Amino acid sequence: MPAPVVEQSVGRPQKGRLVNATRFKSGKGYFLRRKERTYGTLETVTQIRAAITAVRSRFPKLHRLAIGDFSNRHGGPLSGHRSHQSGRDVDLGLYYLKRPKGYPAEFIPGSEHNLDFAATWALVEALTKTAGKPGGVERIFLDYSLQKSLYSWGRKNKVSRAKLRKVLQYPRGRWSDEGVVQHFPNHVDHLHVRFHCARTDKACQ
Repeated sequence: MPAPVVEQSVGRPQKGRLVNATRFKSGKGYFLRRKERTYGTLETVTQIRAAITAVRSRFPKLHRLAIGDFSNRHGGPLSGHRSHQSGRDVDLGLYYLKRPKGYPAEFIPGSEHNLDFAATWALVEALTKTAGKPGGVERIFLDYSLQKSLYSWGRKNKVSRAKLRKVLQYPRGRWSDEGVVQHFPNHVDHLHVRFHCARTDKACQ
């Protein structure tokens, strides 16, 4: 792993910029929807790649995962988003029992009928391993209805109630601040992953 690049993320996700950006490049198991928007911090890029690798090691026959926007090369306002400005946000698609038509070129709404909950939970679990650490996951935004379905799947598949409550906001209400995964409107077709500032990014907020 290369040495960390100092001072990448500057400012806040909603008002910031990106310096010495690290690019998330094409690879096995995922599809980049817009390659010109795949710039982030080293920590963000490294952890997203590691999470995808971890999932595919458990489920090698999975379809490719849709990778949405990180940030522009120099950060700043990004069309279609209020955040994604400082290299610490990324949108990820979901895993399905059968790859939907149009996916992974487009995000497709998930439901209790079409999602591969085992693979989707594995992705969420891999990402949240770094939660609370400098440069680690800060929040994951996902519609409350899909959190409910994930929770139900987890209980049926011997995931402890304590683990589910640590990761998911459900069942405490969509406005609860507990859980790494939080409800946010218009997130029924993808995960929005936000990372904490890295120790080296002194101008990060």
